[in-house]
Amino acid sequence: MPDVAETEDLDSRKGNLRRRLRQDTRPMHDWVEGVYDRHDIRTREGLAVLLQAHALALSVCLQALPASRQRARQGFQDLLGAIEADLATLGIDRIPAQSSRAPSADIHPLGLIYVVAGSRLGANVLLARVQGSTAPDVRQATQYLACEAGKVLWRDVRTALEDWRGSADEETDIIMAAQKAFTWFGDACAEIERKYELHDRQYGLARHED
Repeated sequence: MPDVAETEDLDSRKGNLRRRLRQDTRPMHDWVEGVYDRHDIRTREGLAVLLQAHALALSVCLQALPASRQRARQGFQDLLGAIEADLATLGIDRIPAQSSRAPSADIHPLGLIYVVAGSRLGANVLLARVQGSTAPDVRQATQYLACEAGKVLWRDVRTALEDWRGSADEETDIIMAAQKAFTWFGDACAEIERKYELHDRQYGLARHED
């Protein structure tokens, strides 16, 4: 049984992890947000970049999640399925791309889930933009941004963070994992941009023909 001092130390850290995550990952969060803000998701081309890049980053995060995290893995897979459906609505094939950031076997899963689930908090804002598009196919491609799996993931993460009573060292591992996940999302956008040759403003999107 822990002594009184140890118990008080654990209690003082309860809820601290969420604050540390928010504070220590803010620069990475702002960087990733700026990367994606270059693309107008009210257009078919801009939305395609977001969907393709998120698919790439989510795939890397999924590879890094241990098999024991079945609930989170299913959530990630549901999000990927929603992306595939939206790309089909846009008439766009998912392009082959490979992240230059291979997942580490010892990355802390809670940090990854925090980033993926937290991204859903801004999804309502992005959803409103997409729904305001003048393009009918873009307005219909909302399964990913409206995906219920993301909301479930965030509820699970919020509970885990509120109940957190782990060590300071493990907190650091979680924060490092979250920072790495942000890097994957930013790098994924850059990779998709290269595939679409956006520096020449040529997206090279392949539309299905009926």
